[in-house]
Amino acid sequence: MIDDFASLFRYHKESEARYFEACRALTTEQYTEPEAFEVGWPSIRSVIVHLAWANDLWVRRLLGENATMRVTETDFPTLESARLLSLEAHDRIARQVLPDLTPERLAADFTYIDLAGKPRSLPLWAALRHLINHGTYHRGQLASKFSRKGITPPVTDMLYWAIDFTSQPESA
Repeated sequence: MIDDFASLFRYHKESEARYFEACRALTTEQYTEPEAFEVGWPSIRSVIVHLAWANDLWVRRLLGENATMRVTETDFPTLESARLLSLEAHDRIARQVLPDLTPERLAADFTYIDLAGKPRSLPLWAALRHLINHGTYHRGQLASKFSRKGITPPVTDMLYWAIDFTSQPESA
């Protein structure tokens, strides 16, 4: 059974990639227009930017960098700018975080400064799983937004990813 952080982060990255690809087919209005029925973030773009920013924020925290600044969708006005931010964060996780994980490090306290400037501590494993869970939560919001626009959202259920994962070699 493969249920480790490398596979979870691969799932997270590939699920986000499906949404970035699906967003390419949207009109500018579909991507940017706030919904009248707002749940969570107001537009597809605002969710996409939030996901990319959260990936960047957490990788910075995980690497001990200062990460207390919020961004808005105007900071990443294009889909491509948000996609690149997210890809860089995923790359840093793969290169700088995952290789150093040990059972001892995962169990150890991880301390960071939250957005209000307050120190927070939790086990490292919980912070890593939070990042995965956070992405899943917001991809659910994206699926709902796509559906309300009459667009079939990409399939990002872990079950289907695992079926694909076990039948394909790892992608670059």
